[in-house]
Order: sequence, then structure tokens, then C-alpha cells
Amino acid sequence: MNALKFDELPEWQRNILGLVQVSGFEGYLRLWEQIISSSYQILDENGSLEIACKNSIAANLLNSVPFEFESIDVDNIKIHCLMHTSEGIIYYFQVFKEDDSNIIKFPTLNNTKLIINGQIPRL
Repeated sequence: MNALKFDELPEWQRNILGLVQVSGFEGYLRLWEQIISSSYQILDENGSLEIACKNSIAANLLNSVPFEFESIDVDNIKIHCLMHTSEGIIYYFQVFKEDDSNIIKFPTLNNTKLIINGQIPRL
């Protein structure tokens, strides 16, 4: 499969990753620059992404998983989307359900919670 640019990702992924722009956590601007300039490889049916970061300016982050998105699928099983970083550079967007089944309906902004360092920020 060919690498995708940010604007070629499915809408649900662009919308969820776009929450970084308004999150306000430490390092979010650098992380957003990385997100929009990276190339992506979709790894599985749930939409996990391998990320090749083109912008090598590291974000000043408090931990290696700076944010998580949480949602509920139509079968009432939680969906988790975690952004993984290494030394302030994004490399993996992990998407999974708590019971390891495939996602039935991908999350929307209406049913998604952003969690930063274990806290739900005011957006």
C-alpha cells in the first residue's frame, strides 16, 4: 500500500487527529506540525497508522503517549486511539477496541473524548 498524506486519510482519522490543534497541552503545536507533514500507512482494519514523520523538530512532551482518544462503538465496547511518540516525534497511531474485536462504526467528534496525561481537557 502506498503512503498517504494527512489530507488523504479517512475523515474520521483526520478529525480525531485534528483535535490536537485545540488541545493546548505542552508540545501540541510541534506535534500538530508533525501530524500534517507526515506520511501514513494504514496497518489494520481498525485504522492503526504507522507514521513517517517528515518534520524532525521534536515536541516537548511529558510522556511518550501524550494523548488518547476514547469513544464507544455501536456495540458499547470502548474504542481507544493512542498517539505514540519517541523523543517527541510521532511514529504510531494505535486504534483498538477493549475486547480486540474490529470496529463496527468509526468514532466521530460527537462521541469522542480527548484524554491528555490522564486528564480530560476543556476544549
